[in-house]
Amino acid sequence: MVKGVGAALLEDEEYGSMILETLKMKGVEQFSDYGINLSFTMMTKPGYQTTIRRKAYMMIREAFITNGVVFASPTVQVASNDPSSAAAAAATVKAAMDQKKLAEGGEGGEGV
Repeated sequence: MVKGVGAALLEDEEYGSMILETLKMKGVEQFSDYGINLSFTMMTKPGYQTTIRRKAYMMIREAFITNGVVFASPTVQVASNDPSSAAAAAATVKAAMDQKKLAEGGEGGEGV
């Protein structure tokens, strides 16, 4: 999938001329509780790396979706006879999970 994205970027009229070395996946950088950080690399003309990186990430995400690559996301289920206590418990757990995700640096990976 990543090679296909790299080829499409090279063929793109707007972006292709800015790319010196095409997109490559370096591998898995880290496993975490809620995802996997993947590392990619490419070489662009000076000053164009951010523009190309954004486009590449968008295209990689689209390729994953198109090919059925689904990422797990944390869920919480709380059972109780009292609806208000179940909602409060779920909100507390969700807040803790969100805080942990922020402490870990969010969802995104680094390195293109």
